[in-house]
Amino acid sequence: MKEQIRIIIEHYKKGVFFINLYWLAQIIGVVAISFWVCSVQKKEQYKILWMQSVANLAYTFQYMLLGVFSAASMNFSSCIRYYLFYRKRKEKKEISKIWLLFFIVIIIVLGAFTYQNVLSLIPIIITLFYTISSWIKNTKWMRIVFLVAAFVWIYYNYSVGAYVSMLGNVFEILSGVFSLIRFSNKTNDNKDDYILNDKIEIGRGEDNESNFFRY
Repeated sequence: MKEQIRIIIEHYKKGVFFINLYWLAQIIGVVAISFWVCSVQKKEQYKILWMQSVANLAYTFQYMLLGVFSAASMNFSSCIRYYLFYRKRKEKKEISKIWLLFFIVIIIVLGAFTYQNVLSLIPIIITLFYTISSWIKNTKWMRIVFLVAAFVWIYYNYSVGAYVSMLGNVFEILSGVFSLIRFSNKTNDNKDDYILNDKIEIGRGEDNESNFFRY
């Protein structure tokens, strides 16, 4: 009888522990969402990158607590990448293609090690698009990628039980649409978008987009 009571108590403690971890993950998700939503409202790319770095660090912990290691590894690599790119952009320095290729390789390797099923491919593919969009110095295209990815994240977060983040994706979509409208006619939205031969070329609208694949 005492042994049965002990087993019941142990199971109860484990249940409470996992419930607490689950809700802790949801709370961390709120922090991540807050930084993510605010990031796309920033005009300068380096500010977007800094806030994205913090958001991805929070997402890393959230997905780890939920046991979704594929998404956790992708967010951790994104956190490092965004921070590195943030430093480069803030100092008005070019980001070498070597760094782009380096992070693409890291994403593929981490993705291979953490692969569980077809669902785990979603954060890998999204992170590859994030990587390319953050390397290209065009904030408009970054916002478009974030917006499209948010729709895919809704399905993924629902599937893994990250319900707070799923609701947050809706706010990401609304924030993304608002930021595209807000900065669509801003002359200086892409002020720092094109640095060639260490000189800043300031353009607007379609002129900037025509140089999209300048590298």
